[in-house]
Amino acid sequence: MQEIRALGYEVYLAVDEFSWSKRTLARLLRRRIVNMSVADQWDTYVFPNAIPINIAMPEDIARLRSCFPGRSVTLVAGCDVVCGASAYRSLRPGGVQELDHLLIRRGETDETDIRTRLQAHFSLDPDSRLTSIRLINETMKSENKPILITGDFNMEPDSKEFKAMKQTWRLLSDPTLETYPSDHPRLRLDYIFGDLKHEFRIINDQVIDIQSSDHLPIYIDVLF
Repeated sequence: MQEIRALGYEVYLAVDEFSWSKRTLARLLRRRIVNMSVADQWDTYVFPNAIPINIAMPEDIARLRSCFPGRSVTLVAGCDVVCGASAYRSLRPGGVQELDHLLIRRGETDETDIRTRLQAHFSLDPDSRLTSIRLINETMKSENKPILITGDFNMEPDSKEFKAMKQTWRLLSDPTLETYPSDHPRLRLDYIFGDLKHEFRIINDQVIDIQSSDHLPIYIDVLF
């Protein structure tokens, strides 16, 4: 939390519902422990119980945004959550993928998984995009498996952030593909990147004409 606050964020902690499979303590007991743990921390709060948020529901993401009018909302999540949670596989507009993210690498990865997948949604602010690139670089620098990063990067190919991204990541998708807005695409904001440690061979690269969001999805077949 201290590292997140040091980046200039105000931190709100959400306590998950009770889960038999995760063998957690009762929710109210965990909430009390969290309250005591952050009692002496500046700019760190427990998110209100009265506002339930399910990140798989676009309506709840909209409710979360409405709690902070005029401010951007960044979700802090483990890489394992982003790679495995069903909420990140949904194509519904307004989903959790449209929030900015800070990613935390935690635990050991499953050796049966031959790759690491990250979905990004960069800020509209150029400096924030550069910060996101630095955080991704720091988080993924010790990863030895092939890495694919996809998403809405909110940057054009001639931007300084795009050039910064290409210094540390291999562009796999065609940067001339226009994806935004989905009903009349004229901007190039969405890409797929791979790491520089591995060789990637692109077999197919295209935009899919499905208006499930304000961006058109891009698709590649890749061998690595």
